[in-house]
Amino acid sequence: MKFSCKDLSGGECNHVIDAATAQEARGKAMEHAKKVHKDLLKKMSPQQLEHLMKKIDDLYKKKPK
Repeated sequence: MKFSCKDLSGGECNHVIDAATAQEARGKAMEHAKKVHKDLLKKMSPQQLEHLMKKIDDLYKKKPK
């Protein structure tokens, strides 16, 4: 499944994450965020970060089988 960074954040980043599972997508999203969005990541509370991870999980739950 593919989705863009802005699908999660509503921001302007067009980086595309391509992953087969939600777990893989979480890892790739965090890799990307640590490299490109580290200032935003530092400002996020643990609750905000968990909300972002839940959005990834929700994308995979809605994925057509």
